[in-house]
Formats: sequence, C-alpha cells, structure tokens
Amino acid sequence: VSLVDVMGGVNFDVPMDMFYEDASQDLYIDLKEGMQKLNGKDAMGLVRFRSGYAMADLERVNVQREFLSACMEQWLSLKNAVKLPSALSTLTKATTDNLSTGNLIWMGLAGWHIGVGNIESITLPGRAEDRSGGSYYVLDAERVADTVNEYCNPYEKDVDVSDLNIAG
Repeated sequence: VSLVDVMGGVNFDVPMDMFYEDASQDLYIDLKEGMQKLNGKDAMGLVRFRSGYAMADLERVNVQREFLSACMEQWLSLKNAVKLPSALSTLTKATTDNLSTGNLIWMGLAGWHIGVGNIESITLPGRAEDRSGGSYYVLDAERVADTVNEYCNPYEKDVDVSDLNIAG
C-alpha cells in the first residue's frame, strides 16, 4: 500500500467490478471496471480480490501479474528516479529479508535494464482441489520439474522430481 502511494499510484485497467467485504479482516474492496489510477488501498483490494472470478485464485494470480507488470512499466522510468530513494526506504521498512540496500538497488537496475517486456511469469502446473473444507492448488511434481528445466535451470543436469520438495 505504502509503496504504491509513494510512487504516485498505478494506472490499471480493472477487469471487472469488484465488491467484497470482510470485517474480520478489515477488508473492503469496491472497484469499478475500467482504466483508472489506483492508490495503495485500492491496489491492495485489486490484488486480493478473488470471489468474482470463474477461476478464483488462478485468475487472481493473473491479475496480480498484470498489476506488477504495470507497476514496473510505470515506475522503472527516468522520470520516477527521484522517487526511488523514498520507494527503497518504504520497501525496506515493510519487508523482512536479508538483502542489502545494494542488493535491492541491483535488482531494480536489473529489472530496468532487462525491460518489462522481457520478463516472463508462469503458473506452475497443478490442479485445484477441495481438501478439509478448503480449496488448494496442488502442484503436479513431474510437470513442475519439466517447467523448472524449461524455464529456469541453468545447469547441464536436469532437475528431477526427487530434487523438489513438494508436499502432496
């Protein structure tokens, strides 16, 4: 929320009317379909919304990817360079990791250098299942190994299912 606000919002084409309330989570989403500039609160509602999609969580993941792509496209520009120190400060206060400021700057510069159009994101293969009263996305270990080998294995030896730690 804070990062979106520090960067001045995000222009995004909301795919459908989104309305959801859950007082127990202090979650209130009320967005209209169409192109608009989202502030941090509305952006959080967008990326958390799932109840109106035919594919629920899987469609939410697609919207999250599109939103992150829009953020990168809009924020990784020379005109936003003056906002980067504040953005970096906001990011480090809101996250827990073991990355140095130099690591974060390197990742941001790498993203800018690569270009948004050259970043690919995929969903690991699996299926939705109802278990113990909840809906879960269960990974297909063999197809995950194939996906890892195809998209992100820099080694000569392929990753095997036995190399993965996937709960069944």
